[in-house]
Amino acid sequence: MPLVGSRVRKYHLFHRILFLNSSIPAIFGAYAFGPSLVPEAKTYRFLADVLNDAAIILDTLSPSLSRYPIPGLRLAALCLSSSCRALCGIAAGGSKAAITLHFATPVSGVGDVGDLNAKDSSKETVLALLGMLVRTFQPQTIPFQAIHDLLPSSGRSWFPT
Repeated sequence: MPLVGSRVRKYHLFHRILFLNSSIPAIFGAYAFGPSLVPEAKTYRFLADVLNDAAIILDTLSPSLSRYPIPGLRLAALCLSSSCRALCGIAAGGSKAAITLHFATPVSGVGDVGDLNAKDSSKETVLALLGMLVRTFQPQTIPFQAIHDLLPSSGRSWFPT
């Protein structure tokens, strides 16, 4: 269904609301979490994982929330999910930088943060390529029809109407 007229305005308003609900928590989260990221890096790494899981759960449950008679429940869940994802980015990025700095600082001599980041990035690239290679040669174990049968058949769109 093409987006025309009022649907376009609702779509753009929806995305502006989500953008604000991710930008404002990111700004205040960086201000609040910033000073304690280095001494508590592992705690904030765990917090980032929990916030990411919460965001994924809220995103997954949001289509089923339109059934309830509470107006704006789905939008509230998506806004909360967007805020969780923004705070996850702050906590994960800061804790990764703190852990990188810790491992790049040797007992004697000079550490090289750039070398450590380059090796970490190449490791992530190799793992992504191996994952794609395995998926290319893996036979399809779940038939497409089984996935299609699990999707809601109520005719509702994934976008707000």
